[in-house]
Amino acid sequence: MTITRYRKRPVEVDTIQWTGDNAAELVEFTGHRFEAIPPEARAEKPDVTAQVYDELHDTWVGVKTGQHIVRGVHGEFYPIAEDVLAETYEPAAEPAESPLRDLIAAAIYERNNPGHRWAKAHPDDRVCYGNDADAALSVVQPGALITATLARLANADMQRVIALYERWVKAGPPPLGTSVSRWWDARLVELNEAILPSADQPKEQ
Repeated sequence: MTITRYRKRPVEVDTIQWTGDNAAELVEFTGHRFEAIPPEARAEKPDVTAQVYDELHDTWVGVKTGQHIVRGVHGEFYPIAEDVLAETYEPAAEPAESPLRDLIAAAIYERNNPGHRWAKAHPDDRVCYGNDADAALSVVQPGALITATLARLANADMQRVIALYERWVKAGPPPLGTSVSRWWDARLVELNEAILPSADQPKEQ
């Protein structure tokens, strides 16, 4: 028997809590996939006060007052109890507006949906593909940060070398009688210090 271990990917979801009197808000949130159940229709399950349509399983799911309606990563909707939500999720920061995020989401969406434009995508699709873009950025951004840091450090090294060269030009050739080999040794030491400053010398961060 072969057992393969998997780790669940971190995902972000949107939720609105059903309070019993915010049906209009949830109807809009779910795209008309939510409806309150009138009291006279609750005889069998009096604690189920509403229902939400689960497109993944093609069925209506009962919702109790106080439960949260979750919009999943694929745009699906389902109820979850508040204590379960607290155990499995934590509040997430609002996604920052990012042209790059929008470009990535648009590229993924239009590749998977030929002939459809991102600008006219359904709100559920925008959430789903926005999550895909966030996942891509979580991989790309650390590498880009490292590359940018290396470029900045290389530029700082180059500036020190240029400043050293200008100092050499201003100083001119070695004075008469000076050992050329020792003079060059001193210049090489200076060049090494410019490229690899010692710990006690300031270096641009």
